[in-house]
Amino acid sequence: PLLTSIPLFRDPVSLCCHVSHPFANRSCVQLSELVDQKITVPPRSSNIREAFEQVIRKNGVVLEQVFTSNGQAAIKDLVLRNQTISLLSLILTQENIRQGQLAMVKLEGFNYEREFGFLYRKDTNISPQLERFIRFCLEKRGQIVDPKYLL
Repeated sequence: PLLTSIPLFRDPVSLCCHVSHPFANRSCVQLSELVDQKITVPPRSSNIREAFEQVIRKNGVVLEQVFTSNGQAAIKDLVLRNQTISLLSLILTQENIRQGQLAMVKLEGFNYEREFGFLYRKDTNISPQLERFIRFCLEKRGQIVDPKYLL
C-alpha cells in the first residue's frame, strides 16, 4: 500500500434525543418506532445518512416526517430544543450528555462508527512539527473520547 494509517479513535453514531423525549430512558429503540417521530438527518451526501437509509430500506420502514439539515451543529441545536431526534456522533454530543441535556439510545439494526486518524503517503517525509502533533494527539485521545473507543 502507498498509504500509512495511524488510527486514533472511533466515534459511534446513535439515535440522539432530548432528555425529556420518551426515548431518552430506553436502552434500544426499534426502527418501526421512528415512523411517528420527527427525525432530522444529514444531507444525502453524508455517509451517516446513506447508512441509515440502507437500514430503513432493508427493514421496510417508511418515515413520514424526515427533515434534512446541512450541519451537525444545527441538528444538535434542534435536538437540544426537543424539536426533533437525529443520528448524532458521541464526540458532538458527549458534553451535552454529561450535562443531562441529551440522551443517546441504540437504534435497532443501526451500527455506525466514524474512524479518526492520520493518513499519509508512505513516501512523505514527516516534519518534526507534524510528528510532535501526531504524538500529542495520540497522548490526548483518551481525553477526546471514552477510552473504550480508542483504536
